[in-house]
Amino acid sequence: MRRRAALGLWCVLLLAGCQARAAPAAPPAASAAPAAEPGASAALGPEPPLAVVRVAHAGVAPEVAAVWLAVDLGLDRQYGLQIDLRQTRSAALSQAALLSGELDYAWTGLGPTLGARSGGSPVVFLGATSTRAASELVTQPTLAAPEQLRGATIGVHSLGGPPHLRTLAALKRLGLDPDRDRVTILVTGDEPTTAAALQERAIDGAPLSYASAAPLKEQGYHAWDLGALGVPDILGIVGLPATAHGRAEDTLRLLRAVAAGQAYLKAGATDPAAREQAAAVVARRMRASEIGPILHHLDRTRERVPLDLRVDLDDARELQASMGGFEPAILQIPLEEVLDLSFRDQLAAAGFFARLGAR
Repeated sequence: MRRRAALGLWCVLLLAGCQARAAPAAPPAASAAPAAEPGASAALGPEPPLAVVRVAHAGVAPEVAAVWLAVDLGLDRQYGLQIDLRQTRSAALSQAALLSGELDYAWTGLGPTLGARSGGSPVVFLGATSTRAASELVTQPTLAAPEQLRGATIGVHSLGGPPHLRTLAALKRLGLDPDRDRVTILVTGDEPTTAAALQERAIDGAPLSYASAAPLKEQGYHAWDLGALGVPDILGIVGLPATAHGRAEDTLRLLRAVAAGQAYLKAGATDPAAREQAAAVVARRMRASEIGPILHHLDRTRERVPLDLRVDLDDARELQASMGGFEPAILQIPLEEVLDLSFRDQLAAAGFFARLGAR
């Protein structure tokens, strides 16, 4: 029954419209954006008009950091681009908005992309900002052993979305099966809403970013580190082939800007100002009252950030298998048709990522 309900909800979401765009965060007062990469817009002479691309994200979590930094630090403008950033209520809505033409690109997960493909969308995955889960499965203080999760209710952002897939992979690694062990997966909304539901004991557990998990752990909540468990989490930029290849230069500009955001995150390892500013951008976008948990999250994930936007095929296969458990048609989709890494490969061949990493 849960599987039929999940499929029904998925179809409804794909038919829904896109939420009104989120108001962009004000840029940090102390601007310290990195110098332009060679090949970016020229500093001398009249500047050419910026290409505008409509990009959406559903999650409100630190994993969106590279896109937020690209917008709030003006990294997009360094590459002749203006990102019109919007927010949707779920990854499925982002996919639906791409198909309807309301969006040009989206930041989302490979899982929702596979779900959209199974529904007939030709959407392709263009490059990854994350390949490993940067989150923890946080549970009520009394649920500290895998067997105690039998019969539990786990809250996620949306069915088929990245948090849902993280949960399925985590339960598998803990020796649990949702059907056999009566684990209910419940849609509770974005991360702040889901964290609040956990605190109010409306749910027994939830996959939360390190930033959201940290204060709960201080209160005695239990947590399993999904990164340490090896849970894959492929998040990044997607688009329709007609847009990606029809606007090839804009696609390259977008990937450059996002990769520059990745590089800025990595710079925080040796640059205290970059570390603080990146955290300030993420905290403002998440409407977080404290910057400490954000710094904690970025510090724990910095080394795992894929500067070159690469995708590991084995991780992609595991995600596909997880989704196939509740939507069997996804197992028949050739991954090679979904992963269009030609633009990423073009940037790599031109030495863009190597130069970005050396700055």
